[in-house]
Amino acid sequence: MDINLLIEKLPNPLVKRILVVDTPEELQIKRTQQRDQLNSEQIKSIMQSQASRQARLQVADDIIKNDQDVAHLMKQVLQLHRQYLHLIVLRQAVFPKR
Repeated sequence: MDINLLIEKLPNPLVKRILVVDTPEELQIKRTQQRDQLNSEQIKSIMQSQASRQARLQVADDIIKNDQDVAHLMKQVLQLHRQYLHLIVLRQAVFPKR
């Protein structure tokens, strides 16, 4: 779900946790320029139409910092994956299937 729509519709009974992958805006611009060959003004215009970084972080239950290399990113992803699996086990213990 798009974060803009999600923020407008909180609380949502279908959403248990919100994960935000966060990148500093300068790095986001640099990466987007490399990937999409857009100029910084085009990228900033797109970013202004999206939920602000502050708004995204404010609703996040979990945050992955995407400001380093892929190995650092994967470490965070695996850590959260283990945490989410643990939450599923706990939930099933509290609310067993009938």
